[in-house]
Amino acid sequence: MQTLINWHLISYSTGFVLMGLWFYSIFFVYSLYWHRAASHNQITLAPGFAHLLRFWLWINTTIWYHGHLYRFTAEHRLHHMISDQPNDPISPKNHSLKEFFKYGNVPGQARYVSPEQLRALGNYSVEPLDKFSMFYKQHQFKGIYITAIVWAILLGPIGLLFGLLSPYMWQYGGTFFGDYIWHTFGYKHPDSKDEARNIMPWPLLEGLHSNHHVNGRNPNNAYRWWEIDLFYWQIKLLSLFKLVSFNEYKK
Repeated sequence: MQTLINWHLISYSTGFVLMGLWFYSIFFVYSLYWHRAASHNQITLAPGFAHLLRFWLWINTTIWYHGHLYRFTAEHRLHHMISDQPNDPISPKNHSLKEFFKYGNVPGQARYVSPEQLRALGNYSVEPLDKFSMFYKQHQFKGIYITAIVWAILLGPIGLLFGLLSPYMWQYGGTFFGDYIWHTFGYKHPDSKDEARNIMPWPLLEGLHSNHHVNGRNPNNAYRWWEIDLFYWQIKLLSLFKLVSFNEYKK
């Protein structure tokens, strides 16, 4: 029994490092694909690279049911238009963290987007109709099983548990930070008109949230001289390899 529990291909120390990098990659891909490209049109992804990102989301998340990503683009754009006002669907001023976690679409509750708002604000390109994306939708949960098997081979039972639970950890973790923490704690951009906050001056992802709210089309969220948007520079690196290109925007 002890041999079965300890069976794995790599050491736990190496595995935990890989877990951290893997977990970060999910946030990075989701932010790059859904947030920066689809919701704000800051960047354009090379077609082959976009396919790769959709595959990565499929094997690591459960978001590929029909209309989920599309509705999220509308929800997020509406949030930027009326941020922290009474009808903002994802403001901690209007809804509790428990309501955010329900991921419903009921009038008056958190995350609600009306059919009219969905048609006006949603970005269809986030859910293309190519055969691969349709496959992901039809087999939405099978991708995470593939990942769980890979982790089980690498780290045994601990890896299996990580592979099965990580989609839910990053989903609810992303909601906790994106919908709650980033509108509750930190400092504001001087021109801020809402409750969005910068939680740290050198974030790896989207921590300069107040700056982002002031100009959502700007791919570089750094504003003050001592702020560095490390996520922006990671995208710059990808642009050197022609994987992404920056779209024009007005300052």
